[in-house]
Amino acid sequence: MAIIKPFRAVRPTRDKVALVTSRSFDIYDKKELKIILKLNPFSFLHVLEPGFKFKKKVSGEERFKMVHNRYHEFKENHIFIQDEKPKYYLHEKTFGNITFWGI
Repeated sequence: MAIIKPFRAVRPTRDKVALVTSRSFDIYDKKELKIILKLNPFSFLHVLEPGFKFKKKVSGEERFKMVHNRYHEFKENHIFIQDEKPKYYLHEKTFGNITFWGI
């Protein structure tokens, strides 16, 4: 039997949630990705595409380190916050007329 425990989530601040959220990374074409990265400094895509900040293409171990650093920059700049108390979270995803829920 699975044991489900509450945890302290890290999530966008209430005032930035609409700016941080994005679709799945692989749905964007290069042009659209570049526009979003240029116009929205709060997009989570900056964490996933960390080389944009330094105008360079990164891969492998360097990319993983930069993703880690960008994630922590978002936390330090209060774009992301960690909940004070452990909680349970429900997730809802809708595709067309089918909705899925998860914890």
